[in-house]
Amino acid sequence: MLQKIQRKFEHVSFYHIHFASSVSHTTRKPHPEETAGKDYNFVTIDQFENDVKMGKFLQTYSYHGNLYGLTIDSVESVARDGLACVLHMELEVSVVKTVVICTDLSSFSHFRHVKVVI
Repeated sequence: MLQKIQRKFEHVSFYHIHFASSVSHTTRKPHPEETAGKDYNFVTIDQFENDVKMGKFLQTYSYHGNLYGLTIDSVESVARDGLACVLHMELEVSVVKTVVICTDLSSFSHFRHVKVVI
C-alpha cells in the first residue's frame, strides 16, 4: 500500500523534498528482492522482544507468525533529515492505514493545517 502511494506521488516535484518513509522492523526472513535497511530492518525474535521491553516501538503486531513493528528511532531519523514521515501501520490485520507525521511544521510553511484522516 505504501509503495503504491509513493509511486502515485513520486512524480510530484515536492514529494521527495518534504516526505520520506520510515523503515519497519520484522522478525521474518527477507524476500529475495528486499534490501535490509531499506525495505525492512530484519532482526531476531530476541532482539525484537528486547526492543519491545525497552519501549523502542511506536507500534507492533504479529502476522503469520512473524513480528512487525515501527520504532520511534525510525520515525525520528526521517525527522532529523527535516522531512515529514509517511508511515504504513497495520492497525488491524484487515485494516491498513497510512499516516503522515510532521514533527516540525516550521519548514512546511505552505501547510496551514495537518489533518490525519484514517
